Order: sequence, then structure tokens, then C-alpha cells
Amino acid sequence: MKTYRPPAAPAAILRKPDRVLEAIKQIGVLVHQRDYAKAESGALELLRDNPNRPDVHNLLGIIYKQQNRRGLALKHLEFAAKAEPQNPIYLNNVGRFYLDAKVIELALPFLHNALLINPKQLETLLAIGEYYRDVGKAALALPYLERARALSPDDERVKMGIAESLDVLGRQDEADALFEELRRGITFSVMALYRLAMNRPGDQHGPLIAEAEQRLKEEGMTAPLAQMLHTSLGFMHEKAGRYPAAFRHFAEANRLVKPDFGGDSFHNWVDDVISTFTPEVMQAHSHLANTSQLPVLIVGMPRSGTTLTEQVIASHRQVAGAGELVRIHMLARSMNFAPGSAVEMFLTRLQTMPAEVLRNIGESYVKLLQFHRPNALRVIDKMPHNFANLGLVALLWPQARIIHCKRNPMDTCWSCFQNPLNDSHSYSCDLTILGQYYRDYARLMAHWKRVLPLQIYELDYERFTSDFEAEARKLIEFIGLPWDEACLSFHEGDSTVKTLSRGQVRSPIYRSSVERWRRYEQELQPLLSALGDLAR
Repeated sequence: MKTYRPPAAPAAILRKPDRVLEAIKQIGVLVHQRDYAKAESGALELLRDNPNRPDVHNLLGIIYKQQNRRGLALKHLEFAAKAEPQNPIYLNNVGRFYLDAKVIELALPFLHNALLINPKQLETLLAIGEYYRDVGKAALALPYLERARALSPDDERVKMGIAESLDVLGRQDEADALFEELRRGITFSVMALYRLAMNRPGDQHGPLIAEAEQRLKEEGMTAPLAQMLHTSLGFMHEKAGRYPAAFRHFAEANRLVKPDFGGDSFHNWVDDVISTFTPEVMQAHSHLANTSQLPVLIVGMPRSGTTLTEQVIASHRQVAGAGELVRIHMLARSMNFAPGSAVEMFLTRLQTMPAEVLRNIGESYVKLLQFHRPNALRVIDKMPHNFANLGLVALLWPQARIIHCKRNPMDTCWSCFQNPLNDSHSYSCDLTILGQYYRDYARLMAHWKRVLPLQIYELDYERFTSDFEAEARKLIEFIGLPWDEACLSFHEGDSTVKTLSRGQVRSPIYRSSVERWRRYEQELQPLLSALGDLAR
């Protein structure tokens, strides 16, 4: 008797496609093409028919993240990770979200769990490397990045991650060897050339100058890359003493930036703050305070010596440096305490927020500082532009110590103009606007010193570099700690220095940055005029 066998299924049935998966791939192409509106529409349609599929939620989270719609992005990315907690891609995406959003204390658990599940997931190894650089521990980044290099030895992202980590640790020769490789690559060739121009002495600049000038002639050179090339040429000509040529390149680099800074808006906001923030207002809201003495905020204009100051203090055995944290800035914006918003709106928001919420805000910032080093007695937040947020700081953390770094206004502004700051500093791309911005900063700081119940220490850069030990001792006394001789050897440490001042803080104190602006005095007349009586 024959055994009955059902007929074979047609090949089309055996290969039954996952139509949702196919649609996700097609939408992924739209994301790659940056057609986010069409991608979002397609993903939402998929979600309506498949409301519980993690891959659809993950896709939608990625789309919203690309659109900078962070609340929606996190909602969908977390749905995917919770639905499939063993999926390393979904865990990585949540960790990557927190890393990009600078909520660094939440990023690492997701990234580590992703790596435990898939130790060969390249994106996670890169993200953990970036994480450790962000928290000022680049030495811990290197093992992960070396694992990534073993998996993908030719990946330029991996090489750049290693080079950046070595560079911020002061291991310049090793970093430059990788920058040389990247200079001959595709993705990071201009960035690598810029790094080499900054790191190498002037007598080695000949080939770099020729290459940068040739690259500027290439068709399709984007404005950001051209800006980097002009900045590189500016510094190389400056090192050779060719100051007019250097200025031309610095000016062209700034001309390529599309400034979106509203000078009038900032000026009017400073007026609003000065008229609204009075001692009486501070007293009326004093009940909001978190009494922690952990925070030390270093504020001032960029390029005023904030990095040097942080490195000296953070060399103390009971102090940790957290770098430039954006948390207070994010909080200020969320509470309408930012240029473009009426200060009265901020005070109204304060009065309507539940006391528990405000206490949680104060405590969460202290926990962020503790996260960097739990046993530290002081933790430094070196975000210079927290000078604008000191009213909020005084209300929430009145025991914080504030170190206000001041430097010759002309040297400060010229250094801002020379160096490629990020998009939030577009005021620095025009000499007149830059001078006006400095004046508004100066009068806001003068107001804070009059009305705030904060301990504010005025640190003069020129005095700091001429009488270093005496000034360093005053700083440590100001933050309420006993003197530590390690502060005098700040340049010998292995800390991570991510800012443009990394060269200075790897060397003993020097004064060659004092009055550098005078090399360009003729070209800087617009800045001198804008600064007016503040120029010196």
C-alpha cells in the first residue's frame, strides 16, 4: 500500500516573501536618499497594518531621529527594543539615540547589552568608542575600536575613531600616522588634512599647503569641506608668519558659513534678562534649590582659557572633569529660558511646575555629575555658554561654584574667528557681529555678578599664565578643597581633551597666545570698532 504524499507546494508558495520586510527595504532606500517625508508616510502606512511589528517601529524611530523629532523617535525605538530585547540592532539604536541626544548616562547599558548579544556588531563597537571619548575616557575607547579594526581593517570610520581617540589623549605621532592614511582615503581626507595641519610644525607644511590649495579647485567641493581647507591654510600660513595670507583664508572660511545668528534677538533677550532678574525674583524662587556642592561650572566666551582651567582643576585627586555638558542648555531651552523667548514665560513656567518635578530636575543634574566619577567631591561642567544660564543655575543649584574665565577681548574674539566653532556659534563668522555679541555677553555677566547669590570667581587668563601657581592655588581654595601639587603638572596627565585647545593643555604654561591679535591689527578694525571701549 502506497503512502499518501501531498503534492509539492508551488515554488512561489515556498518562497513566500515577507511583503512588510520588502516594504521596509524600499523605505530604507528613501531614508538613505534623505527623502524623509515620503519615508515617514510609507512607514506610517506600514504601521497601521502592522501595529506590533518591532521592525516597523524601529524604522519609524530611525526616520523621526533623522528629522530631529526626538520624542517620537525614542518612543518607537524603545518599542522595538522592548518587543525584542535580544535584538542587538534595536538595543544599539536606542543606545545610539541617547548618545546623540547627549543623555550619556543612559546610553551605555543599551550599547553593552547589544555587544554582549553580538560581539561583532561594528556599529556598536564604534558607538561605545564614541561614548568613552564623550565622557572624557578615550583610553577606554581604544580596546573597542581595535576590536572594530580587527573586524573591518579598512573601514575609515574605525580608523578615524582610533585617530581621534589617540589625538585627544595626546598620542600625536600615532594619531598622525592614521591621519596620513585617512588623508589618502575618501570619507575623511579633508578632516585628516586639517588635523595634520594643526598638529605638525611649520617646516612640514609644504606638501599640505599644496594639497589643500589643489583640493579647493576640485569641482563639487562642499562649503563645509572648503571651510575646513581654508582654515587649515590659514593656520599653516600663520605658523610661517605670512599673516595677510593667513587672514584671507580665515576670512574666506567664515564667509562660507551660513550664519543664522540673530544678533538683535540675543541683544533684546539680554535686555529682558537684566530687567527681569532682580534680587527680589531670586529670593521669591529660592525654595527650588538643590543644595549639592558638587557642581563647578566654568563659563565665559569660547577661547577664553576654559579648557586650560578645567585641566588644572581636574588634575586634583578629588575633582573630576566632565567636559562640556549640554544638560543645562537643554533644560534652559525646555523651560523657555533661551534667546528668542520672553523671560516672563520662564518665570511663569517655574511657578506652574510641580515642586517634585523641579526637585527631580535638580537631582538629575547632580546624578549626571556623579556618573562621571562617583567619589569626586567636585565635578566640573566646562560648557562656556552656561554664562547665559546662570540665572537658572542660581535657582536650582545655588551652592555651585562658578569660575568665569576672562581673556583680552581682542584675543578672545580673534581666536573665535580663526577657529571652526560649531553651528551654534555662527555669531563668530562676522567681525562686527562678533564684537557686538561680546559686548552683550560682558554686560550679562556684569548683571549676574550684581544680582545672583552665586559664588563667582573671576579668572584672568593673562594673570593665570604669568603667575600660574599662585592663581592655581586660588582656584583650588575657591572650590573649597585642600591644595594638591598634581595641579601644577596638569599637562602630564592622560585625560581626554576634545576642544581646540588640546595642544596648549599638553604643554606647560606658555604666554605666546597673549596679544596674538596684533599680528592682524589692520584687518581687525571692524572688530575694534564693534568692541568699542572694551577693546584692549
